[in-house]
Amino acid sequence: ISNPSPGFIERVATAYKTGMYANFGKGEYGDLSAMLACILLDTESRSVSLDADPSHGSLKEPLLKVTTFLKRMGGRFLSPENFAKLYDMDIGQNSYGTESVFSFFLPEFEPAGVIGDAGLVSPEAGVLIGSYIQNLLQGFTSMSKFGLTSCHRGIVGRFAYNGCPTWEGDFTKSEGTLEFVPSSISDIDTFVDELTLLLTAGRLSAKNRAIIKNTVLD
Repeated sequence: ISNPSPGFIERVATAYKTGMYANFGKGEYGDLSAMLACILLDTESRSVSLDADPSHGSLKEPLLKVTTFLKRMGGRFLSPENFAKLYDMDIGQNSYGTESVFSFFLPEFEPAGVIGDAGLVSPEAGVLIGSYIQNLLQGFTSMSKFGLTSCHRGIVGRFAYNGCPTWEGDFTKSEGTLEFVPSSISDIDTFVDELTLLLTAGRLSAKNRAIIKNTVLD
C-alpha cells in the first residue's frame, strides 16, 4: 500500500514493538513475523471495498509483473538455472539488481500529474518510465509468440545461443514456454473471463473486454 492510513501505520508499528499480532509472534520487540502478519492480515490490506478507492493500493512493480505473468500463464523454464536470467531485463528492475538496501525506488516519490497533485506518493512509479513500459509490453508479446527467449524483443536473458525462432509458435529455440491452456476455447466469454481473472484480477473494463473479444472473433 503506497499511501497507508495513520491507523494502519500505528498498528504495524505496535505489532513490531510488542512482537505480537493476533496469534503471531513471540512477544519480543522487533518480531518480524508479527509485523508481517499485521501487514498482510490487517483490514486495510484485505478489505474489498477499498478497491474502489483510487488512492488505495499500489502499482505493481515491473519485476512482479513479469513473475506474475509467468505464473499465471504457466511459464516453465527448460532448466531451473534459466530463471536466474531475469536479472538482465531492461524494464527498470531486475532480480538481484537493486542499487540500495532501500529497494529500487524512493518511498516518498510523487509522480507528476493527478497523483502528485493529490499529495499522494507512488514509489513504484519511479521506475515506470516510457521506455521500460514499452520493453515490458514487447516482452510479454514475445513470450506469447516465441516462448521465453531474448529474441524478438524478449526480456528473458540477453543472448540466444541457439539462434532465434523464425516463426510465431516456434518454441524449439526458446529457454522455456508458456503452458497455459484455457478451460474453454468454444465459449469466448468464458475465455475472456478467465484471462481477465488471471491477468487483471477481474479489473478489466467492459470496453477492453469487448476489444479482446472482437479481436479473437475476427
